[in-house]
Amino acid sequence: MSHSEEQAVYREVRSLLPEMDPEMRTQAEALLAKAERGQKTDVALLKLIRSDPRLREILAARLSLKGSETARSLYTPSAGDVFSPVARKFICPECGSTRYLQKAGEDPGVCPKDGRPLVPFFEQEEGQ
Repeated sequence: MSHSEEQAVYREVRSLLPEMDPEMRTQAEALLAKAERGQKTDVALLKLIRSDPRLREILAARLSLKGSETARSLYTPSAGDVFSPVARKFICPECGSTRYLQKAGEDPGVCPKDGRPLVPFFEQEEGQ
């Protein structure tokens, strides 16, 4: 991850602090403090945010809108993670290209047309 992408993660996670539950906020604040001291904590922050589907969606959208590939980290588990996607259908936020996951733990990947990270598309949204 580039330095500017790391900084985007830190900035956006900091903006989400008021929306976090107290336990997550404490963990995020500790990681952000380490980052301010020069430690690389962006991956740990992404992993933390991944545990809350609502915040994960918000952060993914914000990072995607900024053109960052970092949003993919919110859906791509790091080595050893067990990840069960919340949604089976993933879409490109830019062009609407879709992909359906076949099994739990499968990486949704990126849009074949524009390379943006695919984001979950929830069933309740389809009826709207």
